[in-house]
Amino acid sequence: QEIKLLKGLPNSKNYSAIVLTVKHKEFIELNYKNWLKDFSGVLIDANNVMNNIEINNLIDRGIKVKAIGRGGIWKF
Repeated sequence: QEIKLLKGLPNSKNYSAIVLTVKHKEFIELNYKNWLKDFSGVLIDANNVMNNIEINNLIDRGIKVKAIGRGGIWKF
């Protein structure tokens, strides 16, 4: 059976939640500010994919972020 891979990220505004679970290079280097510019849901970092600066930048832009395993970053 053929496996179809995405050529890019889907439009974030089509989702109510996005969960980061793997630390692949593509996710560590992703420009989240651009990708999530129209996002109105919640972003959950479940594997410390993003650093605190990136998380705080998203929070400052009004994006709801939950980072698990970081001592309570839970900003809605």
